[in-house]
Amino acid sequence: MAGRTLSVVKARYSRGLAAGLRLAKGHVRYAVHRSNEQGQRQYREIWDRSATLDKQTAYERLDQTRAADYVYRLTLSPHPEQQDGGKQLDLKAWTRDMMARLERDSGQRAEWFAVTHEHQDHRHVHVVAVSPGRLDVRHLAAMREAGDRNAAAQQRDRSRGRDQQEPGGGQTIRRSRDLERALESPAPRGSRTAISEAVAWR
Repeated sequence: MAGRTLSVVKARYSRGLAAGLRLAKGHVRYAVHRSNEQGQRQYREIWDRSATLDKQTAYERLDQTRAADYVYRLTLSPHPEQQDGGKQLDLKAWTRDMMARLERDSGQRAEWFAVTHEHQDHRHVHVVAVSPGRLDVRHLAAMREAGDRNAAAQQRDRSRGRDQQEPGGGQTIRRSRDLERALESPAPRGSRTAISEAVAWR
């Protein structure tokens, strides 16, 4: 990737308990209920580091925020072609890796939950995170790096899975070409055996 990260992290934060909670809950409502491309109101799943939860539980967790906490509203986006081509990226695993990296680098546990937006052209994840300390650009850069690493690892796993499902895939092309040459060549004595072997290899 030549030093250029593909994963995108957009972050906004709030201080002040009342204002921060109002914005955070509004972000949750937006993420859960935003209308789809056909204008239909949605109810999307909320999930966190290990499980799923309902909207009321998310609100209750936010109500435990302290006045000194920082309330972040994050949008995480993989590259739609180079990382999420065919919408094959496991966005939950990708996001969880990024949030785990954030906690390791900041040295503090964040209370967070997320909602996936299955946008037709560009899937992304909305995250609300409550942190006891302020995050800086280094933390966000580390999150992007973790996203790139996870996406690349998922691509490698899919590639290995395809190779295992198609044993001898590289030989199939060579053997089919052998068949073509055998069928096009003049038929010397004993050629039926060569053609039969070529057919058997297909």
